[in-house]
Amino acid sequence: LQSRASAWHSPGALAAFVGFIVVFSVLMSGYTFFDAGQEKWGNPAWTGSSSGAAIDGFLMGANFKSIESETNPYPEVSPLTRDFNQRLFSQHTKIFSWMTLAGELLLPIAILALTVVRFRRSRGMLVALTLLAASMNFLYLTEGDSGSNPPMVFMWLAVIWLATLWPAAAL
Repeated sequence: LQSRASAWHSPGALAAFVGFIVVFSVLMSGYTFFDAGQEKWGNPAWTGSSSGAAIDGFLMGANFKSIESETNPYPEVSPLTRDFNQRLFSQHTKIFSWMTLAGELLLPIAILALTVVRFRRSRGMLVALTLLAASMNFLYLTEGDSGSNPPMVFMWLAVIWLATLWPAAAL
């Protein structure tokens, strides 16, 4: 009985548990990203003849969420974000449409590969790409779109935290 109890308190068991958390986080967040990218692929508003139309609609919704009114007494989007949207994102909607699609399709695959394969500098690449994925979710949050973004931000941050502070368990 003593040897069985000590196995649960061993560093190897803890590292395996933490590794499971990392792989679970990558799989769940990655699947959500990849699924969203698949929905956008081939959609004319994202990649077709009128690419950028979906980004325009998203930015109009964010602009509406930034204006204080009787129906919106507590705006979700800050005026600073609204100004940034008008100066940068609304001027280049086609480029950002394709960048969003590429990020949602390619980032989860790259992060999963870097999570399970180890080579020189793989941990640094894992942290950089996971930080990019978390930034995409955080950008959606600043635009007033919650949905699955809050838990995904925390899952990506868990991967970053474990890959930087406890690489043996994370990889």
